[in-house]
Order: sequence, then C-alpha cells, then structure tokens
Amino acid sequence: MLNNFLNMEKLFNSDIANQTPFLKTEDVFAGYGKKEILRGISLKINKAEIVALIGPNGAGKSTLLKVISGMLKITKGSVWFNGKELKDIPTHQRVKEGILHFLQGGPVFPSLTVRENLEMGGRELSSEKRKEALNEITEFFPELKANFNRRAGLLSGGQRQMLALGTILMQQPKLLLLDEPSAGLAPNLVGGFMEKIEELNHLFQITVLLVEQNIEQALQVSQRAYVLVNGKVQAEYTEPKQLLSSEDLEKIFFQENYLS
Repeated sequence: MLNNFLNMEKLFNSDIANQTPFLKTEDVFAGYGKKEILRGISLKINKAEIVALIGPNGAGKSTLLKVISGMLKITKGSVWFNGKELKDIPTHQRVKEGILHFLQGGPVFPSLTVRENLEMGGRELSSEKRKEALNEITEFFPELKANFNRRAGLLSGGQRQMLALGTILMQQPKLLLLDEPSAGLAPNLVGGFMEKIEELNHLFQITVLLVEQNIEQALQVSQRAYVLVNGKVQAEYTEPKQLLSSEDLEKIFFQENYLS
C-alpha cells in the first residue's frame, strides 16, 4: 500500500509540473499613489501548490497579494487566474471565482459566536452546503468545535486565527492568499498552525500563496519559493527547504544588492 501511495504521489507531482499555471502574473507594476512598490513582477503558481513569497520588509509581498485579490489596481501588466485575466474583475467577483485573501491579523467578529462567525463566511451557500461546510471545518479544527457557541472575543489568539481561517474556508477557496497567518501567535503555536495550512493543501487541494514572517516555517511547508527584493523577483527556488541551510537566506535579508 505504501508503494502505491508513493507512486500516486509521483504521478501527482508530475502532473503539477506539466500543467498550465493556475495563477500567473506578467510584468506587474503597482503602488500607492506616486510610490511604486511592484516593479515588473512575473511569477506562476500551479494548482494545488504552496508557494512562499519571501524577502525583506518593503519588498512588495503583501502588495502583490492585494493586487491578486483586487484590493489594489495594477498600473501595468496582467494577472491571470484559472485561464482568465483579472484586470477588470472586481474584488467581490474574484471571491466568487475562488480567490480568498487572509489579511494579517485574521479579523473576526468578537461579539459573535464561533458558529455565527463561520455562518457569516458561508452566507452565500445553500443551507445544506453551509451545514456540510460547518461540519467539515469544525472536524478539521477540533478547538472550534469545542468552542462552537463561545463568543469569538473570548477565544485565545491561536483560536481566533483558526476561526478567521475557518471563516474563509467556508467560502470554499480555490486560491488562498495568506498574509502573515502566524502574526500574533505565541511561538509554540506557529508550527501547529502552519501544519494545518499544509494539511488544507493536501486534503482539499487548495492552492496557497504564502507570505509569512516565520521564514523557516514557510519554507518547510512550501513546494517552491520566490524571493522579492525592491519590488522585483530576484530568484525562484524549487527546493525551498535547501534555503534553510544555505548562505542565500542571510543575503536576502541583509544585502541590498542580492542577486542584482
């Protein structure tokens, strides 16, 4: 049985390598007012991959996520998702297409219960599908199930992050844009939370673009990584775990002219 599983895993990885990119950005420029942040970003993500964006503060990582989700307009270039150009598609329509953005801090409604928060996330679903999604998510996050009728404002930081992610999952994402998902978590909780993201990817085949302050954890769960420096892609790593033991990681964060 183990050999069969390994063979299936090889076939799956081969399919990913040969498929048309699920998400693609081409020469994207964007910024805030007159301040240009992204200066020609081109990258691609295949379906069911976890890809990390790493780089120093101000490199444009969060800005790129905002461009993809529609929160920020591009000034030049194009973004393609599932074979469709997103240029004229507003944020709410991108959500319907399956692009969900987890904003830093994972906001929830503190006065509502866990159940009510989750139901808010699934308000566009039929009652039957909403019930199925509730069951699925609370099984995946047992702590949410244990606090189902508790107000979100009374949850621990880790539980609130789970709830914020669960609320997004109620919307059945195809592409999950994660902006600092471990922000505010106690260090001993970060590893477990990142493992949950990896499980989501494996179980539900959700494609993930990850920006994470804990670089080691991000590289551990990612299949590929892009390095952003000064609004440009400076490098791509197909074996991101190898970065953990190389000198490149230090150069990325402490040398301005990394690979320039």
